[in-house]
Amino acid sequence: MLRLTILILLFTSQPVLAADLWKKDCDEDLSWALEIDLINLEVAFDRSGKFDNRIPRRLGAENALCIDELIAVAEQYDWQEHKKYRQEFIAELKWGRDLFRGDMGVVYRLAENYRDHDDGILDKTLALFFRQWAADKKYPPAEFDVIQYYYSQSTPPYGWLRLLDLANRGYVPAMLDAARRFLNGDGFKKNLGKAYYWIKRAEAAHGDISGVIEKPYERLLEQMSDHEKGSLDFYISDYGKFE
Repeated sequence: MLRLTILILLFTSQPVLAADLWKKDCDEDLSWALEIDLINLEVAFDRSGKFDNRIPRRLGAENALCIDELIAVAEQYDWQEHKKYRQEFIAELKWGRDLFRGDMGVVYRLAENYRDHDDGILDKTLALFFRQWAADKKYPPAEFDVIQYYYSQSTPPYGWLRLLDLANRGYVPAMLDAARRFLNGDGFKKNLGKAYYWIKRAEAAHGDISGVIEKPYERLLEQMSDHEKGSLDFYISDYGKFE
């Protein structure tokens, strides 16, 4: 999947390189490769007036097998003539390294970038691809996004199980969402006992419950039916205490 991801990235910006990815060994002189790309960057900057992040990303992809060495060369390079690019250039190389290694935070941010850019069907497809990849790797923000997508459909496939699992693993937005849904009967059958449980869990985790219910929320205890009180006791025994 990682190779497919990089191929998709390259096809969107540098299609010629995609065919040769992973075939190219490290350049014997990485500083020379860096200098060539800095020249290309100057030309691109002169044309558009903007830093073109595709150039360092391409360089990182070309040298994916020795990305750490490339970053070390870039950090030791004499940037006197190109010092305005140093910080962004090295940051982009590190971005590529983290992507190659499957850093799900990087993958998720990439999904958000494509979602926000939304320049057509390709951007939408890439946003969904990267978000699902991060979700499959149990990255909580991506999982939460996918769950919300399920709930936007008429028949979410086991969305409630996924949401409760994520909430129980300590992801505060999932706790708050579970509390809200149980409180209002949105996607779940209304149950004040279960809502109270997730409100207390979210508050114990320093979540902002103001968007779910106003204090004092202890009145929910008085409003619960015997069945809902039983649900609260079951959740405490199944998921643990509030702290």
